[in-house]
Amino acid sequence: MAPIHRPLVRLAVALGIVALLPGCPVDPGADEDGGADAGTTDDAAPPGPDATPPATDSGPAPPGCGRGTSPCPVGGPCEGAQDCQSGSCQGGVCAAVNPKDGVKNGDETDVDCGGLAAPACDDGKTCKIAGDCVSGVCTAGVCQAPSPTDGVKNGDETGKDCGGTKAPKCPTGEGCLADTDCASAKCDPATKKCSAPTYTDGIKNGDETGKDCGGPNAPNRCPTGEGCVDNTDCDNVLCDGATKKCNAPAPDDGLKNGTETDVDCGGVGNPKCAEGKTCALAADCASDGCAYDNKCAPAPSCAVHYGGDTCGKREIGQAGATHESCCASLPLADNSVRVDKYEITAGRMREFIRRTGGNVRAWVDANRAITQQIPDTMLPYLPQGNSAPTRNIIQCDEKGQNCGAANVNFGVYGHLGNMVFMPDRPCNNCGQGCFVNVNTDAFGHPTYWWPAATQQAQWGASARDFDQNTLDVKSLNCVTQVLLAAFCAWDGGRLPTQAELGGANNNPNSAWGAAKYPWGAAPEFNQAWDPADPAVASYTNAPANTFVGMINTNNASVVVDAPDRNPTNWNPFGWSVPEVRYAFPQRPFNTWARADQAFAVAAPGRMTRDRNATGAGALDGWFDVAGNLMEVTGDYIAAVDDANHNSFPRVRWVGGSFEGHGINNRGGYNLSVLTKYGKQGGRCARPMP
Repeated sequence: MAPIHRPLVRLAVALGIVALLPGCPVDPGADEDGGADAGTTDDAAPPGPDATPPATDSGPAPPGCGRGTSPCPVGGPCEGAQDCQSGSCQGGVCAAVNPKDGVKNGDETDVDCGGLAAPACDDGKTCKIAGDCVSGVCTAGVCQAPSPTDGVKNGDETGKDCGGTKAPKCPTGEGCLADTDCASAKCDPATKKCSAPTYTDGIKNGDETGKDCGGPNAPNRCPTGEGCVDNTDCDNVLCDGATKKCNAPAPDDGLKNGTETDVDCGGVGNPKCAEGKTCALAADCASDGCAYDNKCAPAPSCAVHYGGDTCGKREIGQAGATHESCCASLPLADNSVRVDKYEITAGRMREFIRRTGGNVRAWVDANRAITQQIPDTMLPYLPQGNSAPTRNIIQCDEKGQNCGAANVNFGVYGHLGNMVFMPDRPCNNCGQGCFVNVNTDAFGHPTYWWPAATQQAQWGASARDFDQNTLDVKSLNCVTQVLLAAFCAWDGGRLPTQAELGGANNNPNSAWGAAKYPWGAAPEFNQAWDPADPAVASYTNAPANTFVGMINTNNASVVVDAPDRNPTNWNPFGWSVPEVRYAFPQRPFNTWARADQAFAVAAPGRMTRDRNATGAGALDGWFDVAGNLMEVTGDYIAAVDDANHNSFPRVRWVGGSFEGHGINNRGGYNLSVLTKYGKQGGRCARPMP
């Protein structure tokens, strides 16, 4: 009889007992291969599927443990084996496992893995259920490698089939470790869940086209460099159709953006803005003039309000007033040059002095290419500040006598103040009207305003009767030709020539026009009274039957419509006929003799009939060429002032004045360039665009 091997017999017996006694525990000393583990005391029957994991003394799980931080101890929460220190997750709780013995035993599904008491199995190991596998995926009895489509949170995924380095990004509510794990929002550091998208989370998500911007719902439009689909996604810049990025602001994109002050102009590095465009600084404008209303003026001097855009019909605030820029200009008939429609105002000159800081000489020296109307010999007489320079010249008294050397202030105070450089010019004993002092019965009419303190300190003069705004709108008088030449150059032009301003009879290429007067052939200044024309009257005390407005003021004040009814601001009658004079602000006639008489100088354009009309509009044409103030030109004649006056150059003056200088003067007067006169001013000419 052949011997029987004991191990086989023991195995057979054991199996027989198991077969005969179902439900009885297997011999705790038996191995799966029939052997015995001598000396072991903890080999117990594996627990059933619903058994509670063995108790441990590891204590409660620390907060926030798991695969994303530190693995949880036995008893800690888990979603899979990767969350546990033991490598076994049973029923959402980390379970204790038996020591590794290199043998597939107990309820292990593979050697030392699977089942309830062993760690989960690695990929490729045998399994029965998903919980047997580290990956949480058991297919056909084999643990599968993690996949972003297996419906399980495994591998380095932070959520189910999402997050980590291989799976797609996670949607809102799924787990995460960093923002990079989330598809459309941030990772909440407290909950370790992907937050819902917001328009302030610093991430391009939701329907945004860029980071927290663009799209149909985000409140913010995208800045340069952020994503876009069309222009509506971008913050006032264009969307590049090729790159789908918002462009940088550009001066040709049809938008007001970047540093621009208006569409495609103004600001740093952009083209200059045209007249009427919005500006912040003078440098934003092609004219170098940003007006008080933040619009580009036609010229720098007209950036001011009073005297800048107050030229035209009626006074400021009066019914029927129609005003425009005092720098408006029109081309002559031959299109050779543009001549300003209006005389230079005191307000415009004030802006010139402000912009140059009173140092006119420095500006002229720096711009000699455009200031050639000022001879080199006259440069030393230009202002270098309020009180500089002082020059030694020959001065005579008002009778042209007692001539001698004198140190004279040729600063701004001299050129625009209550003084003259030559007391006997333009003529002996004629008075200049450039001084106002009621204490000495000096009742002149200069229109450049100075504060009362300056009046007193500089010239011992009394305060003006009118405020600065009232005088700034009026035509500037008591000013030298050289200062006006500098002003016009700074303002973008030059002084007109006598031909451009006064011209000659039958020559249409001048602001005066071809007719005898700017307004035509009639009425003439010596026209007899015609009862059929109520706008013309005669006065027996006049030197001739001269046209004047039929106005009766009864020694009260000039009526409001006097400028509309009188052809020009010209009065050959002296004080005897106050009705014919322009006067604003109005003053009772019986106060005129002892008053600040600047009321007699009109603001440009007020005398609406003193106009060489170029169109049907009320303001079409050149105004005040015949009257109001005689106007200096840029025409230097061959002769100079006599030796008693330093041989200063002489220039032609055109037109008449409010005090009776002949309104048929097309350029017959010629006077020194340093003559100051209360009946003299000027206007500018400009190049054609």
